Amino acid sequence: MINLKIPLGTALALLTERMRYELKFRQKAGLAPDKINLSDLNYEELLTIVETAAFDLVSFLPYELLTQNNNLIDIITKSINSLAQLFSKNEFGSYSRERCKRLFGRLMKVYREEERSKSFLYN
Repeated sequence: MINLKIPLGTALALLTERMRYELKFRQKAGLAPDKINLSDLNYEELLTIVETAAFDLVSFLPYELLTQNNNLIDIITKSINSLAQLFSKNEFGSYSRERCKRLFGRLMKVYREEERSKSFLYN
């Protein structure tokens, strides 16, 4: 198992920054009201933005990190749990590792299948 050494504060900063971008994208698309902040959203709306932001961040990582056994899911889960204090939403404290695994499971599966097929070698 590869142990990624990303401090929780750094992971949380990356996640919240990506959340801000996601909210701006939604505002531009007319999916969220203008002049609203992340702290103004209810838990369900914020959770959607959190999971989208986390997925975006992970999809930018090298595929090797998703195909190898590591602690990435734990880092993301702890970061999302930390949002409970940041946004005063206790529900984030109970965000589970299993839910996080489901969020990235399909992406990880695609990467693993692609690695096994080696079709990328012929492109």
